[in-house]
Amino acid sequence: MIAPTLSEWLQIIEVIVLLATLIPMAIQVFLSRKAIEEAEKARKTSFMPRIKATLHFPAPTYAQLKMQNVGKGPAFDIEARIETAPKKDQRVWKQLVMTPDEHTIFFLPEGNFEKLAQEFDFVLINGRYKDIFGEEYEINEKIDLKEQLKELPKLRMVWQEEPLRKIGRELEEIKKGLGKIEERIRTATAKKE
Repeated sequence: MIAPTLSEWLQIIEVIVLLATLIPMAIQVFLSRKAIEEAEKARKTSFMPRIKATLHFPAPTYAQLKMQNVGKGPAFDIEARIETAPKKDQRVWKQLVMTPDEHTIFFLPEGNFEKLAQEFDFVLINGRYKDIFGEEYEINEKIDLKEQLKELPKLRMVWQEEPLRKIGRELEEIKKGLGKIEERIRTATAKKE
């Protein structure tokens, strides 16, 4: 076996030093790319729209379909099919832009919710929309009308209770104001006598 010469040892040391500097740099590049990908993903998430379907009750027994963007970014090129089952009442919804918290209200085939739930089982919404980056998302919403009908008494109580509380508070304020007026009238009449 022949022993390496000094120049061969120097070359081996150069390769080791080169590898010792290149490996950490490669690791740093890899970690930097991963951090950039995560930052990009977080940025996209902060602009992601999400369209959700719910029932809207403008009155205790009257229902409408409410489509709302509950996400953080605008939804573009919305196209969806809204239908009721088992009887097919179908319509197409197209909207160019829906900003965060914006909503669109749709009339259902029957306004009275109890009649609607007797005639239909579900409201189905299927479609697509895009985010600000052009990424496409699906809308697959299903509202079970029979299940919602079971919850209707609770919804009515919430709907009725809050306005009554507000009216009660306003009547108390009016009562206080009338009491102050009555006191001023008594004071003014007492001074005249």
